[in-house]
Amino acid sequence: MAAAVGGNKGGAKAEINITPLVDVVLVLLIIFMVISPGDSTYIANAIPKTAQLEDNQVISNDQIVLELFADGRAELNQKEIKHADFSTTLKTLFETRSEKKIFISAENELPYGEVVSWMGLAKGAGADLMAIKISDSAN
Repeated sequence: MAAAVGGNKGGAKAEINITPLVDVVLVLLIIFMVISPGDSTYIANAIPKTAQLEDNQVISNDQIVLELFADGRAELNQKEIKHADFSTTLKTLFETRSEKKIFISAENELPYGEVVSWMGLAKGAGADLMAIKISDSAN
């Protein structure tokens, strides 16, 4: 309680004293700052270790990759192929595979309809999954 000094002759006045409230809040703030963890954004190291290959291990690449070039050429697993022969060749490749997937890489300048035409042939040959990469130059 605080007493008013001055012109009022009524005696003591009932007002809230703010000073103890501010002191308590500041002490609590300091306590919470001390007990809180300093770095709460810590992320555990999740980078995998490099795989070491033994000398006798062989990595087999059995992916089917169709590359379509802007000049009209097409390559299936880096061997040139004609549009007419593609479907039968792909059916032959799919006969021995359980996963029937093909990766298609097309140059950006190639018309969209041409890429769709090759995709239709792949679907007709039995492809279940097709992954497409459009780039400036087919790799």
